[in-house]
Amino acid sequence: MSDPRAIAHWIVRPDEDGLALETFLRARVPSEPVERVRSAIASRVRVSWAADVDRSDPVPSGGQVRLLPEPLHEVPDGRPLRVVAERDGWLAVDKPAGIPVHPSRSIRANSLIERIRRTRAEPGLRLAHRLDRETSGVLLLARDRATAARLGKLSLIHI
Repeated sequence: MSDPRAIAHWIVRPDEDGLALETFLRARVPSEPVERVRSAIASRVRVSWAADVDRSDPVPSGGQVRLLPEPLHEVPDGRPLRVVAERDGWLAVDKPAGIPVHPSRSIRANSLIERIRRTRAEPGLRLAHRLDRETSGVLLLARDRATAARLGKLSLIHI
């Protein structure tokens, strides 16, 4: 029952055997309102023991429960971002204010890293550091993990 899109994955413990699915999930995510849990069960919860589930269905010991992300109604922005410098292992991008650098709950495809990966056809690009969403400035991106680590250390500000 592997699903790489899952944002959470739980295995039912023996002491949870027979609990209603809603009760099981409310115990696992107690901060979520009951209506939000019910909505997730209806649309985004997948279980290993059945194709369709109801919130009152009992969970079996050893069963797996996965939560998929909320669908977004986000239109991918295809406008390229301005690259101000580029070398073999890295590039520097002019980050406008208002764009998050990495995917968030509400913005995934239009985060800076996802936009630049998509428009440059470089899915392996990595952030070497971050800037706040409302901050504009030059952001360093690396083409591999080692370069990202090296650039991340160089971009630290020491006071």
